[in-house]
Amino acid sequence: MYLIAVHHPIGYDPTIEEGPGVHAEIDKVNDDMIKAGVRFFAGGLQPIATAHTISRSASGDDVISNEPCLKSDPILAGFWIVDVASHEEAIEWGKKALNACRNTIEVRPFY
Repeated sequence: MYLIAVHHPIGYDPTIEEGPGVHAEIDKVNDDMIKAGVRFFAGGLQPIATAHTISRSASGDDVISNEPCLKSDPILAGFWIVDVASHEEAIEWGKKALNACRNTIEVRPFY
């Protein structure tokens, strides 16, 4: 199984930068994955401003902060988990995701 992750730059606003064409192309990738029998799971994430991090303080208390755990650029925006026969096949699905999402794609195998 492979993770195909979509990354957006910080400040990316899909409501401004993505039109109906992008959503239709992402829907097509999803439909194609389902038809091919490779899509195990897929999910888009809400904007980074909605993230919370839960950690433990030195005194053992749970600490909840209104911010992402990783403060990096780019940020994870969504992902697919695909069950494919090879790394090459995962890369091909990653290319389709790149064409649809128009943002950086990461392909990584699970253990």
